[in-house]
Amino acid sequence: MSGNVPLQRAMDDARAGRTDSARSTVRMLLRRRPDDQDAIAVLGLLLTQSGQLDQAIHHLARAVSLAPRAHSAALVD
Repeated sequence: MSGNVPLQRAMDDARAGRTDSARSTVRMLLRRRPDDQDAIAVLGLLLTQSGQLDQAIHHLARAVSLAPRAHSAALVD
């Protein structure tokens, strides 16, 4: 995820409680790069926080399918 300025901005917004702005930024990023597994995972987490669990599960599963080793390693750490 290093070097991904829009995604970092979205994460900063989420930490500051600006979840609508964070979701908007991530969705904009995904329009340009639909297979960005980091952005997909972040969107899944943001959707979880807003209670949109069906959509969150869809995005998180997709992120894992795009990079299964990266996400399984994150779960172990």
